[in-house]
Amino acid sequence: MDATETLDLLDESPCGVYAVDADQKIIYWNSAAEEILGYRSEEVIGLRCYEACASLAENETSPICIEGCPSLILASQGIKPPVTHVRMRCSSGERKKVSVIPLVVQTEREGGETIIVHLFHDQIDDARAERLAESVRSLVMPDDELQSLASRELQALRLVAQSLEIPEIADRMDISVHTVRDHIRNAREKLNARNRTEAILIALRRGLL
Repeated sequence: MDATETLDLLDESPCGVYAVDADQKIIYWNSAAEEILGYRSEEVIGLRCYEACASLAENETSPICIEGCPSLILASQGIKPPVTHVRMRCSSGERKKVSVIPLVVQTEREGGETIIVHLFHDQIDDARAERLAESVRSLVMPDDELQSLASRELQALRLVAQSLEIPEIADRMDISVHTVRDHIRNAREKLNARNRTEAILIALRRGLL
């Protein structure tokens, strides 16, 4: 199943979800996005994201949802786009504060086109948002991209990427140092990486971290 078709499974997600293609055109808009911002999917599908959402920085007047999407630029460089806190424009013209988590997805159509899936919500904490992002990532990314990495292996690799030492990771995950090393080694082998640094870079390019 194509990743864009799989997105339809997110229609009942409590998080607002929309996806844009490489031209920043909205190709998916779920019911929660409609509830949060007031736009019906038929009103925004085909528009460029900055034409619909016109997001502003949280405490500024300068737009961050613009032509030349920062998330797409970072994705093209193999860098995972960061979580952002913005004020999105509602259909009423008012601004609503939301947290947005961009996910990079390689579709199976047209030679692996890159799309950016945005999760957003106005009443969700960052920890829950990250858990939702992980579940969405595992749902919409093709199995061969995920390389069968277990959730704990991804968690360990993510903490390595945050420059935590092995004992710190063990404390954070409430497991032994030996198990942490096993998780990191397994992740490295599944990603065909020669070392931890290369594993992190590969995982970032694939949008896994």
